[in-house]
Amino acid sequence: MDAGTEKTDRIDALLLLLAAGVSLFILFGAPFVLASGWTSIVLLLAIAVVSAPFHWALLHEAIHGHLFSADKWNTRGGRLLGVLLGYSFDAVRFGHLGHHRFNRHSLDRPEDRQGKSWRAAAPFYYFNLFFGQALGSMLGSVLFLLPAPAALALFRRTMRAPDVAPLQAAGLRYFGDTTRRWRMRLDVLLAAALFAAALWTWGPRWPLLLACLLARWMTLSILDNAPHYGTPRDSNLYAPDMRAPSWVSGVLLNGNLHGLHHAQPDLPWRELPARFAETQGRYATAWLTTVLRQFKGPMALT
Repeated sequence: MDAGTEKTDRIDALLLLLAAGVSLFILFGAPFVLASGWTSIVLLLAIAVVSAPFHWALLHEAIHGHLFSADKWNTRGGRLLGVLLGYSFDAVRFGHLGHHRFNRHSLDRPEDRQGKSWRAAAPFYYFNLFFGQALGSMLGSVLFLLPAPAALALFRRTMRAPDVAPLQAAGLRYFGDTTRRWRMRLDVLLAAALFAAALWTWGPRWPLLLACLLARWMTLSILDNAPHYGTPRDSNLYAPDMRAPSWVSGVLLNGNLHGLHHAQPDLPWRELPARFAETQGRYATAWLTTVLRQFKGPMALT
């Protein structure tokens, strides 16, 4: 390992410890230091919201194999980050890499009305907007607590749309691996034990813990499809690069350069700004505008 790689590994290890520390503080530390009153509650919820995209950004680096130079530590780091969110790393890794390879398939464009009226499509759309990413990641993780034949049959049924047949085939190979399924089961059981212990630690104030967890999961769900909202069905690898304040770029680990990431997913987060400058990239929109426009609701995609 050269000096540069060793340095970036140390930096990412510190970022991993920061993200894990914030999560453990919310789960176990906050009830011991949280003062009474609305100011403390709002501050804790703000920490939960702001830390969620940072936590996911690190998990995202692990998904692409960029968190650590050694595959073993990259997977371990990703699993730790996933468990702290209530997800299995292997489940979200398949979902995200499938999004890259088969972007805008029928299960990857939740805003598409698909011939329905706005009113008929709106309930599902807004439920997905606020809870879809978190719920899908959790259900995809919990699914493989079932015996393998039942889990794979349900997966096959979920992915039965004709245009996702290649993704279904890839998933059956991916989740057909016995070692991976046992690893997923362990992650789910660890997450369940972690959250059960946290609820016990919070005692009668457990609703505030639940509010923090919901705030984190809702934040991730709202941000999940934002860069792709309204893009055509056949946009393939396209995604916009979004202008954002420096502190937002820092929290997102340059995730606002989403178009460049889709074009070159092999680039780790720290290399994206330099490459954006080298290629004379242009911002398509502002990050906040991209997030807020989703609230217009479902649309008829071309």
